[in-house]
Order: sequence, then C-alpha cells, then structure tokens
Amino acid sequence: MVYNKFKKEGYQYSVIERSTVSELINGEMTLMGDLAIYSQTSTEDILVGYEVVLIRKHPQGKIVFGKDVSGQDFYPGSSDWGKYGFTAYTLDKAREVGKILIDRKRKNMEKYATK
Repeated sequence: MVYNKFKKEGYQYSVIERSTVSELINGEMTLMGDLAIYSQTSTEDILVGYEVVLIRKHPQGKIVFGKDVSGQDFYPGSSDWGKYGFTAYTLDKAREVGKILIDRKRKNMEKYATK
C-alpha cells in the first residue's frame, strides 16, 4: 500500500505530485504505473530533498507476510532504488528525473511488446 504521507527513518514524506502513466503500445492502452514525487522533510520540518518513484502494482498471486497483496500499489524498496526510485535535491531536478523514468519504462515496455 502506498500512502500520501508517511514517516521513515526520521523523515516525513508527503506526495506533492502524482500521475498515472499509460502509453499506447501496439494499439492498446497499457498502464505503466504511477509516477509520484514526494517531498522529504526533517523532524524540524526542513526540506531535505525529493524522492521520485514509479509506483507499481503487485502481480496476481503475490503473497507478502501471509497476505494476498495482488494488484496493490507498492513503493520501491531499497533494492529497487536507482531503477524505480531516485533522490533529487530540487523540484525541477525531481521532475526531470521523472521524465527520464517514464521514458525508460516506455522503451522497456515497447521492447517487450514487439517480441
């Protein structure tokens, strides 16, 4: 489950932008996921930076800690950082990284759609 606000490791994260990304591939509209930009603030409410993430959905039959989470949104874990999540220090840079993430995901999906 992905929340609009959460705390992690002493920081507060709040979503400031979120949009669904879909693409027309081989004549079909294909959902790529949600792109979200979170602000990261310290416990003193000082802006530290931004996290740019591609929020994905768990596949059918996915079980986590004994619970079926099929189809639920999930935030990238630490092993996915650098592929589905990035840190930026300005909002402009976060938006730029978001566009790169979308383009990378689009190219990857097109590659598999043509096989």
